[in-house]
Amino acid sequence: MTKETRNQNTGTLTDTMPPSITATAIITETRSSKGRRSSIDQNKSYHRIIYCPVTDITFEGYVKTKQQDPGNDDKTEDQGSILNYIKHGKGTIHDHKSLMTISGYFHNDEIVGHGVQTLYDSNGRSVKAQYEGPFLSIGVNNYVRNGMGKYSWPMVGDTYCGEFVAGVIHGRGTFTWGNGDSYQGIFKKGLMQGENGVMKTFSTGDIYEGPFKKGKAHGWGKKNFGNGDVFEGMYRYEIVSFLCIVLHVCVRWL
Repeated sequence: MTKETRNQNTGTLTDTMPPSITATAIITETRSSKGRRSSIDQNKSYHRIIYCPVTDITFEGYVKTKQQDPGNDDKTEDQGSILNYIKHGKGTIHDHKSLMTISGYFHNDEIVGHGVQTLYDSNGRSVKAQYEGPFLSIGVNNYVRNGMGKYSWPMVGDTYCGEFVAGVIHGRGTFTWGNGDSYQGIFKKGLMQGENGVMKTFSTGDIYEGPFKKGKAHGWGKKNFGNGDVFEGMYRYEIVSFLCIVLHVCVRWL
């Protein structure tokens, strides 16, 4: 989109960890998850806090071992131990390098239903962006936004509600800017594109309806101005090119 989707369409968000969990040693803790509220069968999962220095990622939540054996509750794991576990139950991934967290319910390493992905600023104190919705697993501790979700940028007030494909805004949705302007329609790889898009300008009340290409009005479209005027014609990348017709001009009586 030409009003830039903040270039956050690649699907990688981030968050920081409390100082107590940024140690280089792996911290573990176990307790049975049986009886805790969850739609997932957690009878054979155990609570762990596992830090992997190689990837600089911590997982805090319920896991099960690949051998279905919880092991020694007080055992300190080695660097590769995170690969010996399957996330299974409620948990949070902390990516210290990318300053990102992903929280949700896991089932055999897959996020079930909606999760929450949060990106913080470099100080780890303010939320830069947050996504709520389904995820697609594309590797160990690697999840991307996929499906119908909501992505917001609290610092600037922008919000997108709609479809994601492999981490990118792609499909039908609504993007609302912090100034109140909005676009409703089809997106292709993060840009407004497709037929029957609707762009509303909050400050003037203008509404454009028609096709978009590469983030701009492109094709035969109709624009309703806030003062009551209505124009219809051919747009070429938001520039009126020809056949502009005045359908109605508001008459003001003196």
